[in-house]
Amino acid sequence: MVAAMAMLNFEQNLELNCLEARARKVALDSKPTQLMAILTRACNLRCIMCPRIKYDRTALALEQARKIAAAFPWLKWINWQGGEVFLVDYFAELFSEAARHPHLKQHIITNGLLIDRRWAELFSRSKVDLLISIDAVTKALYESIRLGASFDDLLRSLELIDRFRGKAENRLELSVVVMRRNFRTLEAFPDFCRRYRFTSLRFNYLATDTLPGEDIIIRPDAEACAYLREEIPRIRDRCREYNIEFDCMFSSRVDLEPAAGNRAAIAAGGADFATTCPYPWTRIFVDSDGDIRPGCECTKSLGNLKSETLDEAWNSATMRSYRTLLAGGRMREICSQQCLLAQDLNG
Repeated sequence: MVAAMAMLNFEQNLELNCLEARARKVALDSKPTQLMAILTRACNLRCIMCPRIKYDRTALALEQARKIAAAFPWLKWINWQGGEVFLVDYFAELFSEAARHPHLKQHIITNGLLIDRRWAELFSRSKVDLLISIDAVTKALYESIRLGASFDDLLRSLELIDRFRGKAENRLELSVVVMRRNFRTLEAFPDFCRRYRFTSLRFNYLATDTLPGEDIIIRPDAEACAYLREEIPRIRDRCREYNIEFDCMFSSRVDLEPAAGNRAAIAAGGADFATTCPYPWTRIFVDSDGDIRPGCECTKSLGNLKSETLDEAWNSATMRSYRTLLAGGRMREICSQQCLLAQDLNG
């Protein structure tokens, strides 16, 4: 069977993975179809709400990154992030190698400030989605949240991306961390998105205990939630008018409809995943120190790229345990508190 599996092409593996995921198989013959990688914890900013500034500045070694590249033939989607991923000196080489696989869509999470003409031109020739984190659309407020950032530099990067905008299917997404200091400015984002041709707008919440004084969602602030309950439907309507997708990742906390992004995440794993995370059947995650887990918030390690391959981690005893418990509806025995909170906030 192992020899037969080695002959599977991308389409065959994708079909088999879907079948095995729906069947909740514990040991899979298919390979992962999605991968997330934090290539570095280093960043060019010190954002007030970012939990990763508490970590060291570890970066994934090139030798370990090449083990990730071995999975490119099987992947339909890969997510690159940091820190700030554009600080990684080998990233352009890794990105270009992934771009040679026509079935592989790349997704980059970034603050956008290091995107220059060379990168903008490369994006225009590639199958890539960008998610840019921007928490205010005025200079003073933006720079008070994203310490070390220049709003003028951000606008220059957005203009470059727009000038070299390539394939129509490539998405440009804007993510906003909603907090006390910016929640009354959210109404300005639809027009900002329209100006720079963003395809989607997402409102997110602060990570648990990162900046308690700014949190208005996890520990609900009654006045702020009342304001959001009134304002977010108007923002959604404006986005619909501009043909911009809109997600609110804390819908249930302010008594709104579940976020479209949450429905999409469930649908990506199949209609039967309404109460079960699909990641252990479809996705694998690599951290900047080489640690391998099913997803970025998962707490149990499947191994490390310093000594293992992704193939070895994919059907490891720990990964089989994840699949067994999730298939039995026992999420709370193994899932992290952050993941459970996200599920609760999304409705």
